[in-house]
Amino acid sequence: PGDLITKADDVEFEKKSLPEMIEMFQKAISGAKADGRDVDLMVLKQGINESPCQAEFPTDARLECLKVKYAEDEKGRGLLIKSISIDKNAFNALEAQTEKDAQQVASLTTLQIGDTVSMAGDYSLNNSDNREIGINFRKALGDAKMADRDLKLMIIKGARADGHPTQGILSTCEYLKIKYGQDKLKRGMLIKRLYVDEELKQATKKKAAEKAAEEKATEEKAAADKAT
Repeated sequence: PGDLITKADDVEFEKKSLPEMIEMFQKAISGAKADGRDVDLMVLKQGINESPCQAEFPTDARLECLKVKYAEDEKGRGLLIKSISIDKNAFNALEAQTEKDAQQVASLTTLQIGDTVSMAGDYSLNNSDNREIGINFRKALGDAKMADRDLKLMIIKGARADGHPTQGILSTCEYLKIKYGQDKLKRGMLIKRLYVDEELKQATKKKAAEKAAEEKATEEKAAADKAT
């Protein structure tokens, strides 16, 4: 409480009304959520009129745990955080889901929550903001899919400031989802959530089974035609 948001992604809040700022902030959250990232913020801590510092606002399941009330800054500098609290029930549900997610993704990647990806394929992710990280990561993922292989990563395990990157892999399957932010030391992509989209996983398996059945039917028909 007391912090003042002056900017969300590229959107400036200065001299905007409270309804305008809330609408703009919600649009920034929606855009970041679609990219699988947090919102980049510029914040005046406790409303002190110094240089704004960088911060992030979650857009994944953590958002459901937060109850935030906003107000208009008297000086028109931006969106004031009036109060913020955590929904304990939502937080407990998130912790249980996180444990389940970890078990499901273990066979698909060496990544874990809290790891930082400094390099994905041929693309460096350090010294980049959230959007640049997302762009380069998607390029690396696309290259790996085209080559029909797992994506090679360089990973800094955990939050140690002196951690050295180690090699890792990430499956390119569509149903493995990642939510990320920027590492505070700007070393790369900070992993905030890993999970399997169960509906998409089942749809992918169904599509693969249908394709296999079609290929088998084609082969059997070709064999029968050859025999006659």
